[in-house]
Amino acid sequence: MIRINLLGRPRPKVKRAVAITGGLQLVLFAIPVGVAVLALVGHHWIIQLGIDEVNEEIKTTDARLKSLTGVQTKVEQRQKTLDELQNHRDTIAELVQKQSGPHQLLEAVGATVNRTPTLWLIEMRDRGEERIEFKGRAGSMNAISDFISNLQNSGKFTEVEIQEAVEKADREEGVSFEFTLSAKFSPSQRSGQASEGQPQTAAGGGP
Repeated sequence: MIRINLLGRPRPKVKRAVAITGGLQLVLFAIPVGVAVLALVGHHWIIQLGIDEVNEEIKTTDARLKSLTGVQTKVEQRQKTLDELQNHRDTIAELVQKQSGPHQLLEAVGATVNRTPTLWLIEMRDRGEERIEFKGRAGSMNAISDFISNLQNSGKFTEVEIQEAVEKADREEGVSFEFTLSAKFSPSQRSGQASEGQPQTAAGGGP
């Protein structure tokens, strides 16, 4: 069949569409999807590396904390042992002091009385807080004064205080003085340390 163009116009050219096969469409779709998947995998891998580093740092920190805790426990145990040893030592020292205290007191009093003629001790009492009360008799007031000085200069007694001195008359023994005084016994003082009293004098007061 022959077609005649009566209008005298040129016939338009018809463009034919290129057909895209299904395989090519699948490839074109898979490329961006694959790129996106690779990007996600890479991002996940980077994040996982960061998580692994953080977990490793946490493990290292935990190990250090456990080590420090062990060291602290050992230090506390050693300090506890030292405290117990110190308590035992203090207890032993206290027991030794209590046992040797009366012996030291008797020795100090005996030596002081022996240096004071015409003076006799009748009674000695513990008044607490290391204070000792002395009751005795002396042939003169000078003997009492010498006894006080000897106590002060012995290095074992401090705070010597005379409480009373009463004159007594006896037909057989004559005149004597009954006295009461107190002093603080300090056995830890150095022997021979003088107190702020009078210098030691030779006793010799007679009745």
